[in-house]
Amino acid sequence: MYKMAIKSWVKHLDFILLDMLSLLAALLLSLRINRELGVRFEEPNLFGFILMLLLIDLAVLIAFDDLQFVVTRGYLVEIFTTLRHEAVFAAFSILAVMIRTEHVDYPKPIFLLFGVLYFVFSYSTRIFWKYFLRTHPIRSEAKRPILIVTQSAHVAEILERMERYSFLRYQLVGLVLSDRDAEGERFGDVPVVANVSNAADFLCRKWVDDVFFFRSGSDKPTQELLEQCRQMALTIHVYVAIQGVDERKQTINHLAGRTST
Repeated sequence: MYKMAIKSWVKHLDFILLDMLSLLAALLLSLRINRELGVRFEEPNLFGFILMLLLIDLAVLIAFDDLQFVVTRGYLVEIFTTLRHEAVFAAFSILAVMIRTEHVDYPKPIFLLFGVLYFVFSYSTRIFWKYFLRTHPIRSEAKRPILIVTQSAHVAEILERMERYSFLRYQLVGLVLSDRDAEGERFGDVPVVANVSNAADFLCRKWVDDVFFFRSGSDKPTQELLEQCRQMALTIHVYVAIQGVDERKQTINHLAGRTST
């Protein structure tokens, strides 16, 4: 079974850093506010306590895959996802505090305020960063990185098509051959970056927005890769042209709940 939850976090180091900074800001601000209100926080090792919370936050983000589909999910889903993350984080933090060797009486007002501030900061930074990524593309020439899955016999055709029709919106990151393991080979300047069995791992490690299945076949490994791409919320393009019919005259329609050409 594809273990996407363990590896997809690599693509979202920016969101992980923002969440940890949100946690740190929320904790320090809640301590400051409560100090002004006269609530004392007697932690003998404040640095160690903060480091413990940051490590728990990092572990929960990775282990529970809280950042899966973070760029594409909506505002309401983001609220529930952030609340779920904070609940799991709180549970593990309480457990860690209980098993610590030194006994410290923590004032409840501090943690109540910390919880509220952490949610506000975490949710706000996620929304802001997603908006920034959508409006200020930081990838090469603002093009959408695309991976092409095809068979060996059709590589020249698809590369010629890309040159002829000038895929201006896309940056080709590489190929995956569905009929053989050609990882490491090159077709001109275009590398074969993975095979069908490990292409999903490549997609987790590299920033790819679109995957184009061009005459890629209908074998089981290729269909599994297509499903994995769907689970990762990647934009999928599938070549469905009918042989013998001018492709420029073909259109996609929906008829009786089915897709037709």
